[in-house]
Amino acid sequence: MEAFLPISDNSESFTPHRESLGPVFLPRETCDHPFDLTLVVEHGKQFRAHKDVLSDASPFFEKLLNSDMKEAKEGMVQLEMFNESVITAALEFIYTGGVRISTQEIAEGLIVMADYLFLPNLKPPAEEIIMRKLNASNCISTLSFAELYKCNELVSKIKNFVFENFIDVAKSEEFLSLSSEEVERWISNDEVVVDSEEDVFRIILTWIEQNKDERKKYFANLFRQVRLLYVSRDFLCSDILSNDFVKTNKRCLNLVMDAVESKNSKNCSSISEKPRKSQQTSFLVVCVNKFILCYFPREDRWYFLGETDSVSNLKDFEVFSCHGKLYFLKLTGFLHSELLCYDPLSDGWTRQQYKETRYVRQIFVRNEDEVYALVSDGCLECENLSCLCYARKKYVSFLRKYNPESNEWQEISSFDFGSREGICVVVKDNFIYFIGGGVREQHGFKNVSHVDRFDLNKNQWDKVADAQEGRMFACGAATKDRLFIAGGLNREGMTSNTCEVYNETADEWHFIANLNAYPSFLSSMVCCDCKVYILGGCISQQTVECYDPDNDEWKVKTNLPFRFPAKAFYYSHACSMTVFTRSLNKRPMALLSRSSLRGDKTKCVIM
Repeated sequence: MEAFLPISDNSESFTPHRESLGPVFLPRETCDHPFDLTLVVEHGKQFRAHKDVLSDASPFFEKLLNSDMKEAKEGMVQLEMFNESVITAALEFIYTGGVRISTQEIAEGLIVMADYLFLPNLKPPAEEIIMRKLNASNCISTLSFAELYKCNELVSKIKNFVFENFIDVAKSEEFLSLSSEEVERWISNDEVVVDSEEDVFRIILTWIEQNKDERKKYFANLFRQVRLLYVSRDFLCSDILSNDFVKTNKRCLNLVMDAVESKNSKNCSSISEKPRKSQQTSFLVVCVNKFILCYFPREDRWYFLGETDSVSNLKDFEVFSCHGKLYFLKLTGFLHSELLCYDPLSDGWTRQQYKETRYVRQIFVRNEDEVYALVSDGCLECENLSCLCYARKKYVSFLRKYNPESNEWQEISSFDFGSREGICVVVKDNFIYFIGGGVREQHGFKNVSHVDRFDLNKNQWDKVADAQEGRMFACGAATKDRLFIAGGLNREGMTSNTCEVYNETADEWHFIANLNAYPSFLSSMVCCDCKVYILGGCISQQTVECYDPDNDEWKVKTNLPFRFPAKAFYYSHACSMTVFTRSLNKRPMALLSRSSLRGDKTKCVIM
């Protein structure tokens, strides 16, 4: 079956293909426009064409046919490296702007010809056919071809195909014929989708069995790519420890025993290696009273994750995730901060020593494993930011980095924000953005729209474009390509439902769709699975909204599964978390009894 892909001569884009069963295309000669060029391809097959048409379409022909070279004088060009089918399709493209491609062989030939004749617009339709013909049996060789001819977009698409279908691809003859270096490169990749880490071990054994005597020497290097911490205990002890390749190699045995020891201790804080992305689960974490709840966007369901007996209420704690654990920082005063840690793997709590002589404004996390805090000098006598001495004094702010393993803080930078309060802090890549806030004046605060940015790599500050709206206590988050802020208190001191997005390339902010609900000025915005969610709404019933960039709208995904008294002031701290799927002990919400949800001060009802 052939596909006809019409192409605009002046554009790299093309309309969707349509089926065509018409005759093979050949250029036509007329009295007014006779043939004056012959193309000679594989096996001496000749095609007649027009110099002016080919020169207009291709810089290769333009330079060749307007020169003193032999080809221009004799009107004959040798293209023996191309076969009849490829040149037919290429001429159809040059003359009509469209092309019929029936096989992958022709598509690949057109990509080679596109480079040879400088016809970049010929590549997209050929690449589309290649993707349509792609399967687990040919994707490895097709990837090599795409890399050779620098088809970057096609390379990316094929790699994604290999990642998503890795189990089937690893069974193909092409994969089983790869070198040990190439196999190692694939199985070490974080993007490969496997049902479990045990699959990677099986893939290694299957590859070795193709030529056992020659390939067994590569086992130890390949085995190092199996993330043993994420292999089930039963499989470790039965299948892996009993394997002859493992038993006869001391290094491999040591790796297995270290993994078993780590599983027995349930202490993975010192393990830097993460599970593959396909083995990770991302969700939103919300604290209600002494309970930790989690919302899974893919399932659109709430679960009960854990609870604490060490404190009666977690609502006064800032929550953040790091290295697969949850941390809760309580700010009860300058000298009395409290830091709790919850490990979902062991369902255990630890209390860590935390002393800070300065006011901790915010805690934020970069790349899910680097924790930072914004702290400022404060009034230690009254511990009240609204006191007169605070208004008169000049306070220095500090940026500090936290190491969860050593429970130590490192000072990164110091700066002067004056009396600016309610700043929204967002981390994106190597930048920390400090957005908006309010500057103290005689009769209150004046909102500002200033945006300052600190570069962690260069350890330097720079000023970026002001936000569209000045706001205090706004919430913000960043995805891979965007930075968002929303809510907060506007210039009139009222809660706002407006949202803005920052374009780093253009250095400008612009408004996007408003939130459906007017959130509390203490709302939370988080990024989960590359999507932005905001927890807010009215005090008695909080909602979770998700931003849809394609339609520029916020969609209500769910409500917090509790309802609070209308007059109660309640703020649910939230963060996103990514953990190894097998380690997560998520429990149905039904396990929470109504009576256990009733706190002493704030009663809530399960929905």
